[in-house]
Amino acid sequence: MPYIGIEGELPLIGYVFRESFVQKNEATLNGFIKASNEARKILKTSDKEWLRIFEMTGAKNQLMLEKVRDGFRKGIPSDNHQLMRKNIQHAYEILSQIGGEELVGSSSSLAAGTYWNK
Repeated sequence: MPYIGIEGELPLIGYVFRESFVQKNEATLNGFIKASNEARKILKTSDKEWLRIFEMTGAKNQLMLEKVRDGFRKGIPSDNHQLMRKNIQHAYEILSQIGGEELVGSSSSLAAGTYWNK
């Protein structure tokens, strides 16, 4: 990624919701985000929890589970939202150049409010 100008983190998973949903369901959304953050924290620190969810991971054996666990842990983003926002914008611009309107629609840059952190 540094070759294409992306330094540091680029989140690969995100949540999408309408602004009107936030306005009507702020407590629900905040609860979801809190639960998601707590789950990520547990999976980051607890090997015991990984054993509990062994079957759900699709791992065929202990070594594969450890690889899945370690990969997940390496992929947990930091709280550097400024850097992530910058990298997401840059990645979007690259996708816009490569795929054009068919891939990203008529906008060559992310719409305001697309990256939201609370």
